Amino acid sequence: MIMEKYYVKLNTSYWNSYQKSWLKYRKIVGLKKHKKLGYVIQVKPEDVETIKATRRINVNVWPDNDSYNFWQEYDVEKIICEKTTYEEL
Repeated sequence: MIMEKYYVKLNTSYWNSYQKSWLKYRKIVGLKKHKKLGYVIQVKPEDVETIKATRRINVNVWPDNDSYNFWQEYDVEKIICEKTTYEEL
């Protein structure tokens, strides 16, 4: 059996230091630090085709960890598929 997980890496090349702090402090919903990939957002397999076509993803940001949050579209740098194989011995 092969398990697949899909991740996107945001293009942060044009972000200012305040926006980059959202990565460090994980203020983007769904953002996690992957051991090998860095800061990524896991996405559903059914969303991958749309992201491939537009190269953009809509994310929810909580910049102050309080009641203020907003949704915004950001550019995607990479789409990554992580495959894990399980076999019975």
